[in-house]
Amino acid sequence: MAGTGQEIVAPDFLATYRPDLVVIMNPVYLEEILRDIEARPLHEGGSSLMDFRRLFAAVKRFWLVVLGILVLTVLAVALVPSNISPDFERREQH
Repeated sequence: MAGTGQEIVAPDFLATYRPDLVVIMNPVYLEEILRDIEARPLHEGGSSLMDFRRLFAAVKRFWLVVLGILVLTVLAVALVPSNISPDFERREQH
């Protein structure tokens, strides 16, 4: 992003820099970046790749549930008859 001072580097940079964490900001590039990390283990002893696919799938499921609850809430509010007021029970008793 222009003006933020964030350095953009080639995948080969990982082999020399060996970061503890790689943050993927755009899921469009997820598979490509994961392939690059798998091809270049960041630490001695093999791959340091966490299973981001499962993490992203879990996050996606979470937000789909939240969206579903939101939609159901909006529908429930929209379907309540407008002539029912909070004091409905009190009016019926008199």
